[in-house]
Amino acid sequence: VRSQLMRAKVKPKAGVALHLLHHNLAGVLAHVRVVGVDETEVGDAPDMALKAPCRCTVEADHERIAVDLFAEAGGRYTCDLFHDDQPTWVKTRSGKPFVSIPYSLELNDTIAYVVQKMEPRRYGEIIRRAFDQLYAEGAESGTVMCIPTHNYQVSCPHRLRAFEEALEYITGHSDVWVTTGREIAEYSLSHLQEQIGGGAESAT
Repeated sequence: VRSQLMRAKVKPKAGVALHLLHHNLAGVLAHVRVVGVDETEVGDAPDMALKAPCRCTVEADHERIAVDLFAEAGGRYTCDLFHDDQPTWVKTRSGKPFVSIPYSLELNDTIAYVVQKMEPRRYGEIIRRAFDQLYAEGAESGTVMCIPTHNYQVSCPHRLRAFEEALEYITGHSDVWVTTGREIAEYSLSHLQEQIGGGAESAT
């Protein structure tokens, strides 16, 4: 994230996510009902929901209900909407604060390596090019660059160096906040309501 409003130097706190594999309403309800179990096991409640990208043909009503249910269960944000490079306020039926955080399928290492069959150097180049574009666009308003990775993909010995070089390139720039989705969501909900489309009347 590059923005004059987002220069906090804090140690990222890992968020706990529900990676939903089912797009039917019953599946969503089942996941929401185990929030208490997850909190007991990991010490924190899930605050983000991300469904399997390959199953994005869910009906709009189910998508809306899933967000409503998750917000009511204590969720704070989703990465499912794929609609912008900035956080966006999401209205919920309960009125609870909820935000959409950008997510990039194009930079997902599984998409890159398994679907697109990229070479590691090519993946690193794409990350750098995406950063350059978002860094320029975010000079005034801030942008979010999400790089979804999986240990069993990006951390393979023959792939790791290219990824490390891309990260070194990104962190070599000023005004870059290397953080987590949770911290972006928390900052957006507490400081950027007007900018992301959620007025004070939307919060509870």
